[in-house]
Amino acid sequence: MESFWPANLIESDRDPIPPVTFLKEQGILLGKQTKNLLVGEVRLIDPTFFDILDPEQDKNFWYQFNLYSSVINYRYELFKICYSVASYYPVEFVLHLALLMQVRKRLEVREGGLREIKFHIDQGSSIQVVSQEDLNEILREILNAKLTVSAVRAILEEAQAGSSRKEIE
Repeated sequence: MESFWPANLIESDRDPIPPVTFLKEQGILLGKQTKNLLVGEVRLIDPTFFDILDPEQDKNFWYQFNLYSSVINYRYELFKICYSVASYYPVEFVLHLALLMQVRKRLEVREGGLREIKFHIDQGSSIQVVSQEDLNEILREILNAKLTVSAVRAILEEAQAGSSRKEIE
């Protein structure tokens, strides 16, 4: 049977690294730092969920980044990202307003911050980035924000307590 698919189907002119890769790497690194009591979990969100909200959004990749501890079976959503099936950039980070404000403030005090980064504060709080460099910068700021660090420490303490309870039993 003859294939009608193009011969160069697997070749791509897109940036070679999908944005979700950076999230997964940071999730693994959190696990190493916490001896896997807490990891950064990345989940693909079913795009049909967004069809109800906005029919155009179901054409995008949506990922959720959670702080997850299997020891206590606890999951805390930190943020979501979204990007087009057709192009990796721009990437939109969707996060809680308090976290967005901390990230924005941290960037404003740094020289050269807020270049092409767009902040949206309305019904949904989001940050839009147009490059891998900006994606890494925003990801670094989210992971270093006071709210994130506090959440990590609180979940880690619960996981450590849960781990020691299991050892006693």
